[in-house]
Amino acid sequence: GLTHTSVSLLDSLRAFRGKVVEVHLSNIMGREKFRERSLTAAGADGIISGFKHRSYTLALEAVVDK
Repeated sequence: GLTHTSVSLLDSLRAFRGKVVEVHLSNIMGREKFRERSLTAAGADGIISGFKHRSYTLALEAVVDK
């Protein structure tokens, strides 16, 4: 996916002035080796990974939490 390959997405995230949470439904650290590297993580305030559909709720909570 774009997480592992997109420098242009990383540039866009860095330009964005709001809070950014990277979300993965699966645990990317428990999958194939190439998935452990996230280019876009450097443009995020945090990463939520491995909580299936709950990952979205956790990310929203993180974004609205001041």
